[in-house]
Amino acid sequence: MKIRAFKSAPLLLALMAILSACGNSKYQSQGYTADASAGNQAVYTKPKVDIVFFQDDSDSTMYGPINALKAQMNAFTNNLSDRVDYRFVVMPLLTSKDAAFVSSKFIMASDCASAPNANRCIPTGSSARFNSLTADQGWITTANSSVANRDYGFVGIRNNLNALRNSGILRSDAPLITVVLTNGNDVDGAQLTTRGDGVTVISGYNEGALNDHAANIAAFKGSQKQNFYPVIADGGTCYGAPSVAGTRYARMASVLSTYT
Repeated sequence: MKIRAFKSAPLLLALMAILSACGNSKYQSQGYTADASAGNQAVYTKPKVDIVFFQDDSDSTMYGPINALKAQMNAFTNNLSDRVDYRFVVMPLLTSKDAAFVSSKFIMASDCASAPNANRCIPTGSSARFNSLTADQGWITTANSSVANRDYGFVGIRNNLNALRNSGILRSDAPLITVVLTNGNDVDGAQLTTRGDGVTVISGYNEGALNDHAANIAAFKGSQKQNFYPVIADGGTCYGAPSVAGTRYARMASVLSTYT
């Protein structure tokens, strides 16, 4: 199966890898800060970061590749470190969700006491519990059977980021890391063709539509920094299931990298 991470980042990046060697330079300045206090003791403040996985919930992913990737997905949560003040949540890529869905989600965090719903917050070191959750409470487990060749992932990303922000899970003072895991290609604004998969993969899509999505995603966190990582299929097959090269998501990463 050919799933790759854009710009050579390893498959399903561990948090500290994203923030250091594999991350964008604007994240490398994030670190522990020390302030003077009584008794000349240093007070260390953990850097904040919000991490959102957008998991492809189409039939072609949920009934094939996702099972083969579970070990790597579980390893990601195992490697989350409380050296940073993180919040981690998984949302579907192709289905826009509302406040009721978000309220049912479990998150992982280094500080559950400050989470909006402490009863649905899993602390560092308890990733096995998160990985075992069903009914979309942790990783996405429900397939969206109505997607077919209509992959509108950027719409889902924007709507679901807003739902997470409105719920209080995403913080206004924390940088954002977005990871897209998919074996498909966003077709919003795409030029339909006679191809069997219904889209032109590398060319033929509306660059203006992509730029509009990019501008909205870039503005989502205001002055806070963002990194966008597509973990995408190269095309052909993906663990035996049909896949389309995720060039639109790779292109989005390139466009977003130009924002300051």
